[in-house]
Amino acid sequence: GIFSTLPAGKVAGLKISGPEVVLAGTKASYSAKGYDENYNPVRVRNDEIIWSATPAGSFRGNTFMPEGDGIVTINATLEQASGSMQVNVIGAPSLAGIFITPASITVMPGESVPLAASVKTRSGVSFELAFEDAEWSVSNELGSISNGVFKAERVGDGYITVTFLGLSAS
Repeated sequence: GIFSTLPAGKVAGLKISGPEVVLAGTKASYSAKGYDENYNPVRVRNDEIIWSATPAGSFRGNTFMPEGDGIVTINATLEQASGSMQVNVIGAPSLAGIFITPASITVMPGESVPLAASVKTRSGVSFELAFEDAEWSVSNELGSISNGVFKAERVGDGYITVTFLGLSAS
């Protein structure tokens, strides 16, 4: 292999790691590794890195909250060193539909059923949604949803609805 015998210097650049495709309205974590002018690894603390996104989205620490639809540049800066990465943000204009699994349920009061939601893009790619990234509701006060699990509380007919970026399914 190829290796450098030069001593490690000050951080000269950052290499960002994280998902290359993300859904608007969700969260994604990123990290960075430092390197010096000779491309030797330099230890960096991710909590010291300043993160930003252009043209849309925001960061809380190293957690990206994507917005919009299209290509976003993730930027990491530490002192004079920086790095960037292109990320494809899938927003509402690129989504074709949202789906709940299971599509229908029959339960007695006191019984529970785990629920999941996913979205499909116009190009046919599916993404699972984290429970907290979507809005959930239950009609007719039939039960409650907590941490992705529906618990039936009374007998009757109704709907469970999930909403994400303006799309809804029941």
